[in-house]
Amino acid sequence: MGNIFSTWIKTCAFLATALALQHCSSQNVNILSKEREASFAEKAKKFKDQTCFDARYNPPACDCPQFEIKLGGEWARAEIEPSSKALDAFNTLLSNAESDIREKKNAVYKLSGKLSFSKKRCASNALCFDFDFEGFCEGL
Repeated sequence: MGNIFSTWIKTCAFLATALALQHCSSQNVNILSKEREASFAEKAKKFKDQTCFDARYNPPACDCPQFEIKLGGEWARAEIEPSSKALDAFNTLLSNAESDIREKKNAVYKLSGKLSFSKKRCASNALCFDFDFEGFCEGL
C-alpha cells in the first residue's frame, strides 16, 4: 500500500510541475517568433515619445515581469522601475494590482513614464521592456 501511495504522490508532483511549466510557457507569457519580434520591436518604436501607457498586472508562473504595457493592440512584458520620487505611487500600484488580481478584476492602470526598447528577454524567452515609472497619468 505504501509503495502505491508513494508512486501516486510522485506522479501528482510531476504533473503539477509539468502543468506549471506549460502554463508559464503557453498561457501567460507571449513568446514571439523572430519575425514577429522584429515586427513588434519596430511597432514599439512608434511609442518612443509617448508618456502615458495602459498597463495590466498579469503575473506569470515563471520569472518574467508581472506587468504588461499595451503597445497598439498588443501587450508586452515590462519591468516597472520606479523613479525615486515615484516610490509611493509604485507601492500604491502594487497594492492595487495585488488586490485587483485577488478579486479577479481585469484592471488596466494608466502609468506615466518611458519605455526603453532594449529587446530584453525574460526567463521564458519572451520579449520584455523596461518602463521608467514616474507615477500615474494626470486626471486619473
